[in-house]
Amino acid sequence: MSLTKFAAVLLMVSVLVHGEFLQVWAQSSPPPAAAPRGDDGVIAGLSNVFYVPGKVVLCAGSGALWITVMAITLGFWYKDAAPILRGGCGGKWVATEEDVRYSTPPSTETGR
Repeated sequence: MSLTKFAAVLLMVSVLVHGEFLQVWAQSSPPPAAAPRGDDGVIAGLSNVFYVPGKVVLCAGSGALWITVMAITLGFWYKDAAPILRGGCGGKWVATEEDVRYSTPPSTETGR
């Protein structure tokens, strides 16, 4: 048996022996989600006091920049100007409880 055939047989045997381990490792379960806390809604509401007006300013600024690019180039750079507007006005406009929730609960130890 040549060295190449031996290496191929060795590789196939190792995959057959360890294949079940690799399959179990690849299908590991995701970590459990954090339990909702009562103050998550309050934090999200207070965050929106600053987040939503900031998003409005950012969207207005990107819209003005988009209009400027389109006017200067006479519309020729429409493909290059579109991401400017999409970046400023796209995405979420309101923070929700899921956005402010910890992925792991904070530590309650005081360190004393």
